[in-house]
Amino acid sequence: MREKPSEWKIHKIKFKNIVSVGRIDFDDLNFERSKYSAFGAYSQSKLANILFAKELARQLEENGIDGVSTYSVHPGVVSTELGRHLNKTYFTGLSKAIRLLMGRFFKTAEEGAQTIVYCALSVEAGKETGLYYYNCETVKPAGAAENMEDAKKLWEESIKLVKLENYNPFTSC
Repeated sequence: MREKPSEWKIHKIKFKNIVSVGRIDFDDLNFERSKYSAFGAYSQSKLANILFAKELARQLEENGIDGVSTYSVHPGVVSTELGRHLNKTYFTGLSKAIRLLMGRFFKTAEEGAQTIVYCALSVEAGKETGLYYYNCETVKPAGAAENMEDAKKLWEESIKLVKLENYNPFTSC
């Protein structure tokens, strides 16, 4: 017989290494030339978040700016509207199937926000910068998320995309 929800036990799983599934296509950052992939775009954006936070931390240090910390955060799988287009993107019923099969493992929005709140308020987190957090702890991202050459290239491409090539945000106050 199946346990009642009040009898379920939640076990905290501590990840030593979060696998980064994405890669950044610097020749087609906005999927203008290649076939759009929702999963590919999502993965690329998550990797970009990590790399951008690392490069911003480096840029702040290089420019002698203290007191600013950057973080990238994995909130976990949170019950949000992020999957609202799954049925159109993949097939009808996928969103419901995921919720039925895995919904009880999703975090609430409040639970998903905890790591972000931790980074914003923690004295310990405030002593660090450019790190990746999951469940209120620093974790080492895998592979592509450690590539500082890609982090620098992403920074440079971002500056071009927002048309700020001749602007230094660290000296233009």
